[in-house]
Amino acid sequence: MKGLLKFIMNGPVILIETSGRQGLVGLALDGKIVDTVELNTEKKHAQDLAGKINQLMSGHKIGPKELKGVIVARGPGSFTGLRIGLVTAITLAYATDAKIVGVSSFQGLAEQVNHDSGKVTILADGLRGGTYYQSFQKEDDAWRPTCPLDVKSDIGITPNMVAMAKRWIGCPEQAVVVKPSLEGLLAVGLPRLTRGESDSVENLEPLYVQPSSAERQWQNLGRK
Repeated sequence: MKGLLKFIMNGPVILIETSGRQGLVGLALDGKIVDTVELNTEKKHAQDLAGKINQLMSGHKIGPKELKGVIVARGPGSFTGLRIGLVTAITLAYATDAKIVGVSSFQGLAEQVNHDSGKVTILADGLRGGTYYQSFQKEDDAWRPTCPLDVKSDIGITPNMVAMAKRWIGCPEQAVVVKPSLEGLLAVGLPRLTRGESDSVENLEPLYVQPSSAERQWQNLGRK
């Protein structure tokens, strides 16, 4: 994460990662994560997330109007967790007038792993027998996708495969399991915030690729 030294944003930034079962919330100051809190796995993220954010900000004596940025994971991952994380992030950014940036959880994990070869393939459980799949390559000190995010039923063996958070049926044995951290989100989102960029809240959606079970049932009823 040495490249982050080039991207230092004045003011605090909240980071939200709810793509997996174990959600994380963090606070970054001067380009470094200074505090991290895990969400309660026994509760829905909605019951825990707002309280943890308030805990971080009040613990560091940061008022709402002092917040400068919000970086939130867009997935792929848990359907419910991602929606709650994004809604909370959007609400926080709107209430505090902070800029918001959505980050691919896979790109964040590629930054986190930072494989020496300069190439990595990220995988995650796509449910219903599928596997989320995307490859990345390091270019100019940043990890860029070399193919679109996709869901595959059969995964071929490629070098440097990383499974996000856990193993599942269909996960290649060669894949190394890595749990997402907030450092990867910061590495992707902070440069954008520092350049004054932000995402439109109207277009900030989870990266699902395929519909949720509820959406699939709705479609099966002939409704869109």
